[in-house]
Amino acid sequence: MPALKKYSLPYILPVCIAFCFMACDEVSRPLKETFSTETSRDHFDQEDFAELLHACIPEVHQLTDSASIPATLRLAALYTANHFQTLWLQEDGSAPKATQLLKEIHEIRYDGLSPADYQYDSLQYKLQQFLQSPFTEVEEVVALDTLLTATYLHLANDLLMGVISPHAVDTSWHHPNDSFFYWNEIVEACSENNYFPLDSFKSAWKLYNLLRDTWQHYESLSADSLYLSLQRHIDTAISPGDSLLAALALMEIPWLEPISDSIKGHRKYIQAYQQCFGLRRTGKTDSMTLATLREHPLKKLSRIKVNLERIRWLPRTFADNYIVVNIPAMELTFHRQDEEPMRMLTVVGTRARQTPSLMAPLRQIVINPPWGVPPTILKKDVIPGLHREGLAYLHKKGLKVYNAKGEEIDPATMDHTNYKQYFFRQPPGADNALGYVKFNMPNIWDIYLHDTPNRNDFTKYDRAKSSGCIRIEAPRQMAAYILTSLEKRRYPQERIDSVIALKKTRWEPVRTYIPVHIVYITAVEDATGAHVKFTRDIYRKDEILVKALQSRH
Repeated sequence: MPALKKYSLPYILPVCIAFCFMACDEVSRPLKETFSTETSRDHFDQEDFAELLHACIPEVHQLTDSASIPATLRLAALYTANHFQTLWLQEDGSAPKATQLLKEIHEIRYDGLSPADYQYDSLQYKLQQFLQSPFTEVEEVVALDTLLTATYLHLANDLLMGVISPHAVDTSWHHPNDSFFYWNEIVEACSENNYFPLDSFKSAWKLYNLLRDTWQHYESLSADSLYLSLQRHIDTAISPGDSLLAALALMEIPWLEPISDSIKGHRKYIQAYQQCFGLRRTGKTDSMTLATLREHPLKKLSRIKVNLERIRWLPRTFADNYIVVNIPAMELTFHRQDEEPMRMLTVVGTRARQTPSLMAPLRQIVINPPWGVPPTILKKDVIPGLHREGLAYLHKKGLKVYNAKGEEIDPATMDHTNYKQYFFRQPPGADNALGYVKFNMPNIWDIYLHDTPNRNDFTKYDRAKSSGCIRIEAPRQMAAYILTSLEKRRYPQERIDSVIALKKTRWEPVRTYIPVHIVYITAVEDATGAHVKFTRDIYRKDEILVKALQSRH
């Protein structure tokens, strides 16, 4: 055995970590399956490895599952827990766990990530050298084993938390990610010489895997010469016929099914294609439909990439019962374990008053809610209305004025000098801005779900019409489902309707934990739950995230 060189922590560990985080410029390619797993004995000495590594990194004990722990600290703790033995390379010259890691790194392109960002080619080359050499210097074993560990921890964290900080690209994203790191599971797997797969860090939300499948579909489509040739014919044809466009739509989305009987012939597939991309479902090849059909598959991949990243900003797993409001889809889905008992349309904030992404638990259902005018609407709507129309504006909106003691006052005593001393409230009733039912979910942005007297808005294509809160299509049905099916109370919709008829406000507490996740994701499950459909990017956030992801390279 050659003489053992003493290397300090400032030398080996930073070099290993630096190698891990540098991007490789070579094109990623699959790990060769011809690696030998049987080489000569005594490829290196574990005692020498432990001695050298122990001299290079400190002992770190008792880490938590927090995802915010620095990678270098986590690396040191992992080797400490493993008694400073190798994690990836075997003394007999084999490396089955390293081979599995390289395979997973190669496949992360389906997650919208680049294997090159995780030293795939460099690691592949170094691992091949180790497997094919009869003997490896212990310094090289330390360097490669720690590099594999650093890469594993880096990629695990990126899969769990995302590669971009949400606030760097979306100032209205306030949804927390409280995912934990599975630290104990990793340590236990290492102690038993097992591999804790990177798949364990990926989102458990069904949509995430559907997006990965869709990525593979568009990746193969980008190499389909027939499809690309048909796309070029759109540009060369003076007026491309419906048959060509329908054929192209079916090649791009083979699972397309007509959505109505009102449109016949090839146009029924164009209408289904329009629904798949959040376009107006006319069945006619308007400019937006043609532009979407012309998009190269790689452009569609960028749509998938941004949404895979946004899902990584969310907790890896959700509660047993939860609500998702997808802002650009303008849709609410109620989830109960593996079932989806309710799905409905919503009205969301305008582009000027965007609905933020957040999470808050549902606490209360209010029947016949009064509406207290929030500060934003007071400033932007009520005060300008008063200046414009005077007290007639209050009468038209059904607003009453109250002092700080909660006493109703005569609006005539209010003028432009003292209106800020008062509160404006709309009593319950048919014209109340919140409708007949409100769902309280306390949060600092004062966002909640509610009914609306403007029922016609749910039939419209553009439903970005609110001041930020979420108007929902079936509030009474959802209230009855929560109170009856989840809370186990005798509160069917008929009882809700009878309370509404009394015109008295009633507060019903919700004791079941039902988090409401308000998210901005421009891809959702389709009606079958088996495929992805895209939505409009109503707040124009996709391109910002695309550029941020590209700038990492």
